[in-house]
Amino acid sequence: MTMEGYGLGWSMNKLEAQKNLKLLEEDKARLLSLNHLNSTWAFKNQCELRVKQINECIRNLEESLRV
Repeated sequence: MTMEGYGLGWSMNKLEAQKNLKLLEEDKARLLSLNHLNSTWAFKNQCELRVKQINECIRNLEESLRV
């Protein structure tokens, strides 16, 4: 039997989503604070791509938490 049967599944999933949301926001802040003055174009591009991916994950998590 799953934990949902006892009403704990949603709260556990919600806690995990909130934890992941916090970690993603910290990762995004770290990436945005990097100084790219002497970085290669490829590294800057990868950072921008990762920030876009993080933004999408954050948006999805926030939407799922609203439901």
